[in-house]
Amino acid sequence: MAVESHRAALYRQAEKVESNRCAEGVECDSLPESFEGSPLSRVLRREDEENVRQALRRLPREYRILLVLHYYRQLSYAEIAVALGKQMPAVKTGVFRAKRLLRDKLLAAN
Repeated sequence: MAVESHRAALYRQAEKVESNRCAEGVECDSLPESFEGSPLSRVLRREDEENVRQALRRLPREYRILLVLHYYRQLSYAEIAVALGKQMPAVKTGVFRAKRLLRDKLLAAN
């Protein structure tokens, strides 16, 4: 909750700065479309990555292995099936369920 309120406060401050600039006569079109690459976006990205890592650690081992192999090691479903000695449909179903459980954990944390 504290991270989310901190994030919301940062966004409110950024919006306030933008609205003040426009009110002072600075042409709004000259402001950046996004904050990508800014210190703010880097901080938020690191927070998001840490939240994902923590939620991933809380998954059952079988699901955690599937997601790590697929997204971090970038193995295909077929490669994962061979590595784990499973059928490919079982791997696809496992990855789908793991993603759904990870999403639910991330949403519950916020």
